[in-house]
Amino acid sequence: ELKGMIDIFSKSEKNVFSYNSIGQKNYLSCLSHFDLVLGNSSSGIIEAPFFNIPTVNIGDRQLGRICGETIINSTNHFDSILKSFRTALSQDFVNEKKNTINPYFSRNKSPSKEIIKILENLDYESILEKRFYDIEFNY
Repeated sequence: ELKGMIDIFSKSEKNVFSYNSIGQKNYLSCLSHFDLVLGNSSSGIIEAPFFNIPTVNIGDRQLGRICGETIINSTNHFDSILKSFRTALSQDFVNEKKNTINPYFSRNKSPSKEIIKILENLDYESILEKRFYDIEFNY
């Protein structure tokens, strides 16, 4: 079982910890001290990039989500995970990605203003227009 393997590893290594959950507030407080997020959680895709923390996203659970430049997608095979893990912790990768922009947040834009702008320019008639189609039935 993977959980058991993680628990064994975390007990055998210094500065490696494993928790089922530490709660949102504690997690976000800790996140800025992480070197890496590893797994298939949306947190690695959405929250970790706020801190420019590399994420090794394993598998296809987050498939289709917008990913920032700090995300490294990996298959669930050991060799792929290990290669991605090493890349994410490499000083070259960390330096290259340290000033990237999280696609889920922009310091230069107000999300509310952006939403209002989109809604103001939306062609509602084309969306709300009800269309009827005559279908010929042959009896």
